[in-house]
This record gives sequence, structure tokens and C-alpha cells, in this order.
Amino acid sequence: MNEIYGPVEGGCLCGAVRYSLSQPPHNAGYCHCRMCQRALGNLFGAWIMTKNEYLRYPKKEPNWYAASDAARRGFCSTCGSPIVWQPEGKDFAAIWIGTLDDPTAYVPQGHWHTEGKIPWVDIHDHLPVRS
Repeated sequence: MNEIYGPVEGGCLCGAVRYSLSQPPHNAGYCHCRMCQRALGNLFGAWIMTKNEYLRYPKKEPNWYAASDAARRGFCSTCGSPIVWQPEGKDFAAIWIGTLDDPTAYVPQGHWHTEGKIPWVDIHDHLPVRS
């Protein structure tokens, strides 16, 4: 993963929800699960992983949707941008790379939940694949 110096910041499309990380993320990857496909309106999602204690919302916290008993998803109630996924009872969150101020800063390190991968999506990057 790339080494970033300085703040890690991002936010939604309209700017109403902003976030900052006090420490760099510890992982990055692609999620191919069916819930992420539906929540993001895409074939897969690219995320960075951070501890909850490092994540702050200086302007406004996202609205939350309990996507399942296992996790909730944060989004902007103004523009609808998906921002974060947080599993219940865990100390980490996944932030969608596209919401970073610099989305080129972190390169995904693997593919997760590939049992939900769309069959005509080809993975050619030789990263680890996990079901």
C-alpha cells in the first residue's frame, strides 16, 4: 500500500459530509459481494480499512442504514453518496476509495467476497482472491 504523509481526508459529492483519518488506513481492497453491488450501484466497490477510533466527521456525520444485522452503511442524506461501511460490534470501518480527496493514494491489495462476482467481470490483476 502507498505511504501517505499528511491527513487522509474525503467526503461526499456535495461536501455536506466530510471525514478525516488520524492514521493511514491499514488495508485496501475490492469487495464483490451482492450487498456492495446494490449499495454502490456498481459491479464491485474499492475500499480502504481503518479503525473506528481514527475516523472523524468534522462537519456532519453520515446518515446510517442498517443494511443487515451484521453491518450498517453511512451515506450523505443530501446527495446520496455512499461513504462508509461499519460492521456491528467491530472496531473498524471500510471507506469507499472514490470518496477520498486523493483516490489514487491507496491501491487495493486483493479481492474479497468473490462468490458474488458478476460472471462477466474478469479479474486480471493477479491480486489475492478470497471468497
